[in-house]
Amino acid sequence: MHLLSGHDFWDMLHYNFYYEHPWFIESRSSRINPKRDWYVWRDGQPGGLRPNNWESIFNGSAWEYDKETDQYYLHLFSRKMPDVNWECPELRQELYKVTRWWLDRGIDGFRIDAISHIKKKPGLPDLPNPKQLEFVSSFDYHMNVEGIEEFLTEFKRETFSDHDIVTIGEANGVSADQAVDWVDEKTGTFNMIFQFEATNLWDKTLGALDVLALKRIITRWEKSLEKTGWNALFLENHDKPRIVSTWGDDKEYWRDSATSFATVYMLMMGTPFVYQGQEIGMTNV
Repeated sequence: MHLLSGHDFWDMLHYNFYYEHPWFIESRSSRINPKRDWYVWRDGQPGGLRPNNWESIFNGSAWEYDKETDQYYLHLFSRKMPDVNWECPELRQELYKVTRWWLDRGIDGFRIDAISHIKKKPGLPDLPNPKQLEFVSSFDYHMNVEGIEEFLTEFKRETFSDHDIVTIGEANGVSADQAVDWVDEKTGTFNMIFQFEATNLWDKTLGALDVLALKRIITRWEKSLEKTGWNALFLENHDKPRIVSTWGDDKEYWRDSATSFATVYMLMMGTPFVYQGQEIGMTNV
């Protein structure tokens, strides 16, 4: 590590892996395979129905049928990215082992992807469906669900609690008030979390920036963490379009838009994260 005298931070996937990963290949090979419970498998409901009515974040059902074992596996994102089962102690220990392997090699820190989705509502019940939709948005049953703190506490204790590294959790669905428990200097799991409350304004306003709403969100997060935690600052990433094109003017006022947004978040309390290309004001294609 550190071949160029820099700092190495890794993006770690502890929530899902590609469906050609050796673990999943073993898990789907048989209902009695030792790694079967490393993923979330369920029988379908009578009448050929899926295990529940949850919608995938990428649309469609959150369940994919596997004809070899006649069961469905859960994938809250792509069907090619099956969810690992954090309720399985053996799976958790293997994830911790992987984390420690990198720590032993001198990694300086890591970002944990989609960490706020590791806990599901017990029993995986159907969601209320008054509109009689085919699939129902399932965030409330798998995003920052009660009980997740037990997993997070164990994860920190078993891996990086005695290491001087930087830790960032991608924690969609965690509010400014709840974030204190995630990033508290003494009792929190991570140094920082990525929250999407500000960038989600783009989805709600169809690209038109609500300046007052953005100001309220920024202020709320700074006030909530100013005495106990630290903010991770970002305006765009692989999930969010270029900020200059969405909230700014990427033609006549391209430079002014890019520098204005940079000024706002570079001067906030926290650590700014720059998505590749953002430093030159890159726009959407």
